[in-house]
Amino acid sequence: MLYRPGPMKLIPDFIDMRNGKKPITYVHPKMEKTLKETYGVIVYQEQVMQIARDVAGFSLAEADNMRKAMGKKNKETMNKVKEKFISGAVKNEVSKKVATEIFSLILDFADYGFNKSHGVAYSILAFYTAYLKTHYPLEFLTVSMACRKDDEVELQQLANECRKMKIKLRPPDVNESEMDFAIRYFNEEDKVGEILYGLSAIKNVGEKAALNIISERNENGKYTGFIDFLKRVDLRLVNKKCVENLIFSGAFDTIEPNRNKLFLNLERSTMYASRYATSQEVKGQEGLFGDSGNSKVVNQDYIIQDYEEFPETEKYNREKAAIGFYITGHPLAKYEKDIEGFIDLTFGEDPGELDFKRLKTVTMCGVINDSQVKLSKKGNKFVVFNLVDFYGSGECVAFGKLYETKAHLFSNDNLVIVRGTPDENGDKIKLLVNEIYSIDAFLELFTRNLTIYLNEKKTDVSDLYLIKKTVENNPGTSNLFFSVMNTTHSKAYVSKEYKIKATKELISNLKNIVGENNLKLN
Repeated sequence: MLYRPGPMKLIPDFIDMRNGKKPITYVHPKMEKTLKETYGVIVYQEQVMQIARDVAGFSLAEADNMRKAMGKKNKETMNKVKEKFISGAVKNEVSKKVATEIFSLILDFADYGFNKSHGVAYSILAFYTAYLKTHYPLEFLTVSMACRKDDEVELQQLANECRKMKIKLRPPDVNESEMDFAIRYFNEEDKVGEILYGLSAIKNVGEKAALNIISERNENGKYTGFIDFLKRVDLRLVNKKCVENLIFSGAFDTIEPNRNKLFLNLERSTMYASRYATSQEVKGQEGLFGDSGNSKVVNQDYIIQDYEEFPETEKYNREKAAIGFYITGHPLAKYEKDIEGFIDLTFGEDPGELDFKRLKTVTMCGVINDSQVKLSKKGNKFVVFNLVDFYGSGECVAFGKLYETKAHLFSNDNLVIVRGTPDENGDKIKLLVNEIYSIDAFLELFTRNLTIYLNEKKTDVSDLYLIKKTVENNPGTSNLFFSVMNTTHSKAYVSKEYKIKATKELISNLKNIVGENNLKLN
């Protein structure tokens, strides 16, 4: 019950006092009777009211009025209550200094306090939840996601938990997924497995369509191809918009990994499937394209034409639109190792746990979505956009000269790094943007050190020559380090001869030589 703004700072003391590592102390002896069960720390609203009675001589009604006034944060009322509390305490043989200290202590807790019945019930629930998450993480997260499938924000948070706990969340699959999120155990005995994304959690699919897909699969076997799928499901339930989102979400990836190919063939494929359903073919006659009546052996080459896959960013953004977050990949993935040393805040963090007064300027990254140019009351342009990072998304605003000079960077699907001032926006983080850069430009401008990791036994001399040549072609002011690993330990060396400029070309060429994960920028 201390895990909330204000009393959070006393959690370590509470634990230490409970375990006998610190002595239990009270600001005044009159508080001992009330606070003894919580080791000298105010936890419940009833304790606030009892302290007001014991220390300041308040009646129950006066104590409750004090609690209400604190909750409403009315300064005028609070000043009156404070005066009354201190004068009552002085009459009760408590010094003015101690009375003021007690009142300030109460003020810290009353803002976010709960009554005991509420607090204890929540604590028990939190304990059960923590136990299940610790000992049955796969089952806990699966059920939690099924319960939150209609809440995009909470679903993303749970997906982030899967990532943190190294639990694989598999994308939806028309041949594997169930109605809701489900578990596939690799080892029944050890309960090791992965979570399968539920079909009904995909946008525009719904339970009736999902039920039709699953029922047909259970009755007549797995779908062998895209045409086979369209011929077997009820296209009145599994309509065009539903199939589009199944494609974008990756639900056909195990059948055909090229999503754009299926998307651009959807119209002709659906027409074929619809004609098949009303033709005599279903009664065993020869098919429209010379295939037999068995839909599973249809030659799809007659119907499905080849197309190039979506560009990577578009592919993942369509996936996010269908699911609510990225699941099979992320447009930022190729930059993840490069930018991790610069990013100090993500949209996945809980605003309730952040001290926004201390967070003056932060660096964040993401993909721009839903960018909208607006006019202020004075007629000045500004831009509002959604920035999607690895862990969530949040609203960003950029005003005045920044938008005018960097307008091209505020386009949808751009991968950017921004600097600005964060603020609380309900249960999310909002950012007032002061600076914006493309990721490549940011790394070039702000990289101070570049470290290359080498394995002494696996690195060829030819690789060293390639590194030297690459470095020579990109001179700059950033420091170049080498971390050389042998069988037992590593040694770090700084290059005295070369300084580099962390251009896109340099980073790409070095990764080709030493490997994707053997560079570090900061």
